[in-house]
Amino acid sequence: MCPVASILLAAALAAGLGHAPADAASSAGTIVGAEVLTAVTVDATACASGVAGRTDFGALLPGVATVTTSDCTVGFGSSNSATQLRLRQEDGAGVAMWQENRGTLDTGFSADGMLAEPFVAGATTMTTAEAVVVQPDGAIVIASACDSGGGTGIDACVVRLLPSGARDGSFGSGGLAMFPFVPGAVVDAVTSVALQPDGKILVGGSCTGAAATNMDFCLARLLVDGTLDTSFAGTGSMRPVVVAGAYDEQVDELVVSRNGAIVAAGTCGSAPAAFCAARFTSSGTIDTAYGTNGVTTVRLTTGTADNRVSAAVEQPDGRLVLAGSCEDSAGTTMTDACVLRLTINGLPDTTFSGDGHIVIATVPGTEPDLAADVDLLSGGSILTTGSCSVAGVGGNCYVRLTSTGIPDASFGTGGIVRNVVTPNFSVGRSTAVVGSRITTAAWCLDAALTNIETCVSRHLLDGSFDTTFGGGTGWMRLSLAPAAGNEYGNVVAAGPDGSFVVGSSCEVAGNGNDTCIARFAGGSTVSQYTPTTADWSSVGTSHFAACLHGTVNAAPTWTPNGSCAVGNGAWWNAVPTTATIIASATSGETGASASLRFGLRTRADQSPGRYVAPIVFDAIAP
Repeated sequence: MCPVASILLAAALAAGLGHAPADAASSAGTIVGAEVLTAVTVDATACASGVAGRTDFGALLPGVATVTTSDCTVGFGSSNSATQLRLRQEDGAGVAMWQENRGTLDTGFSADGMLAEPFVAGATTMTTAEAVVVQPDGAIVIASACDSGGGTGIDACVVRLLPSGARDGSFGSGGLAMFPFVPGAVVDAVTSVALQPDGKILVGGSCTGAAATNMDFCLARLLVDGTLDTSFAGTGSMRPVVVAGAYDEQVDELVVSRNGAIVAAGTCGSAPAAFCAARFTSSGTIDTAYGTNGVTTVRLTTGTADNRVSAAVEQPDGRLVLAGSCEDSAGTTMTDACVLRLTINGLPDTTFSGDGHIVIATVPGTEPDLAADVDLLSGGSILTTGSCSVAGVGGNCYVRLTSTGIPDASFGTGGIVRNVVTPNFSVGRSTAVVGSRITTAAWCLDAALTNIETCVSRHLLDGSFDTTFGGGTGWMRLSLAPAAGNEYGNVVAAGPDGSFVVGSSCEVAGNGNDTCIARFAGGSTVSQYTPTTADWSSVGTSHFAACLHGTVNAAPTWTPNGSCAVGNGAWWNAVPTTATIIASATSGETGASASLRFGLRTRADQSPGRYVAPIVFDAIAP
């Protein structure tokens, strides 16, 4: 099956008319190519988050059963293909609804919710926490550069922690996998980690060989037990030539595409540097159908300006969004936030801001701005998170763009929100959209204005602080290693059921930098509906379910029901953890739709708080 907007027709046509005479002139080979966009559409704008009676149950007492009173209607269809509408849970965790965290650390994680992870005991080389991902089972995967303590070189290292904070003994050697990207490499820098659907772990960064002075793209793939996967590039790791020449190159983000391809987005070249992306097959070979021979290089500003990627994310339709910082065309240190979108075959997407990119001065003036992370929000909008300064005071800066690359005027002022998390200074580094909230990890000054600490803030979708978090302020300061020096909060990663993890680089006396981790609990949950449970009027258990209220110009897969009354019946369904078809439209039908309602039963002892059920719709051409 092909996901929505990921259908690509690539045609290379060659006609052979026999051998040309020896004295005949001939032209170079010509490749004629075309990108044909899918006609499959899905429109869930009528299912906007938090609409009373439609996608929000409102305020409820424990022990009640209720159903939404108006339809969440999703339109879909295609002018040239049959179409199937699908539904799934966003986090794939198996619990239907969960309570949003109010700033509570998970005391089941290392006793107090925080730990310092030195990777290699006795090593004094810096480790960082810029590459962290949480598995569906709650295990935490941290990738970093580290050494063996002998000073013989810097390797790539991956640690896997159990939800308790203990190392996973089934992974690598005692929970640690250490390897060079390429044999003989002197320095390996690790900047990205990603999970494949099959549980394999991708690691990306840059490396320098013994006979080279420049950094190159480097990638590796580990099996679930932490050993190198030799089905990837033959050895499990590789150092591909992305841009020929003596230039520095670094993978800043690895993206596992929905079709199984692997996209490495990063920065290529120097004086000036540029945005670049390379696509590889699942076996690690370069995909020559992408960009130019598998690689796309784009400069967003002219002259001697450096353009550097910080993050990337793939849209549901397969287009890639890259964000970072761009110097002005004079090549000064003045930088602005910038965003580029590529088509599914690696070309600048001209439907985005007219030419595929936008440069945003989040705070006009002469002080630097940076987009450090990028996320997707409901409705196709794009959120960048970064930093900006006013009179030398740094703040977290957010920019929300529409799906067409225009600043969203409904967000902050002209699409921009600036929040100084502490009263003095903050630098936004990473964001995860957890449920219906924007959670950010940042650097901030401690109360004495002497050291940098990790700050975590949470915001509503309009950019304002969520005052249910952090004791009413919307933010909190963490001291992850009290005896340490500076602590740089670099990453936040969403876990299952509303939990999330914050990673920092902590200066520890006598041990260089350790990786410090804090885990925030997900809170109370509501279970999936099962048709064999007692009637919903019973409050001994809780559950959440979806009902197909009806379809238009579509054949239902779920049994529709015109009333969707609370109670047992074939029309109530659990929202699945994997995408499941709920309705189908025939080829040429562009006006199909399916309308859903949601049901909730809470326990009599349900913990008070706000509960959410993040779900995703998509449409595919089977």
